[in-house]
Amino acid sequence: MTTAAARFDRYSPATLWFLISRAGHLCCGRWSLEDDARLRCACGSVLYLYQQPADGTESGAPAPPGPSPRGREERMTPAETAGLTALVAAMCPSMRLEETTTDAWHLLLADLDVADTREAVTRLGRRQSHIDAADICAEVHEIREERLARDPLPLPDTDPDDPHRYRAELLALVTAIASGQRVKRAPAVPAQPPPALADRSRNDLRVRALRVPCPWCRAAAGRPCTIPRLGIPLKNAPAHTSRLIAAGPGEREEREEREEREERGPGSAPGDNPKRRRCRRTTDFPRPHVR
Repeated sequence: MTTAAARFDRYSPATLWFLISRAGHLCCGRWSLEDDARLRCACGSVLYLYQQPADGTESGAPAPPGPSPRGREERMTPAETAGLTALVAAMCPSMRLEETTTDAWHLLLADLDVADTREAVTRLGRRQSHIDAADICAEVHEIREERLARDPLPLPDTDPDDPHRYRAELLALVTAIASGQRVKRAPAVPAQPPPALADRSRNDLRVRALRVPCPWCRAAAGRPCTIPRLGIPLKNAPAHTSRLIAAGPGEREEREEREEREERGPGSAPGDNPKRRRCRRTTDFPRPHVR
């Protein structure tokens, strides 16, 4: 047997103290963590049984090949929830945590990522002196939404004609980005606007774009474009590119196009200029004879 504080680095002394105090065996004075991952007291009682991950992480087995584990989803275990509860108790001394707090919190935090929950507790500890499990869940969702809104969503490699595989790969990409993993794919950004749209003033673009809803952020007509999922109005652009294209050309472009059609006359091809037609007809005349 080895000491409990030295067996696993991921379980801090604060976590072990919380587990031992919850079991009511602080008075025993000696505790150990056996090779079968059982936290045992000097009196012989088993205080806690650590559940090892299925992939063999921290169990002596070699780690599977692949990228850095930060991008993977690592769900909360009862031991992780106990450590998180101890961290909250240290950050918020005024809170009174009961013995059943860890079990109740684990029911709400079991589906969350370990790194995300710790980051959420750190952010909450800077703002408030009382932290609940519901606050942690809301903060974790906000963290993941910020990651998704930071960069455009990549395009899956699967053919869109196969909707089931396309949806599964798209969901996997969204989950990877939300968990902090770097995904090297072509971003699904809207098409660039034509040159005529880029030459017009910023105010004209904004006013004309408000006439139609935005297909990118789903903003209604008359409402400005916002960052998806965050609701923050755009500052560096008058509107999303897809909304500018959906708004169509302005009055000036329509008037110039109508005048050009009238100048070409009926039966002329698009882009054909009458002056160029006259020049082509004169070139067909025979050259004069010079003595």
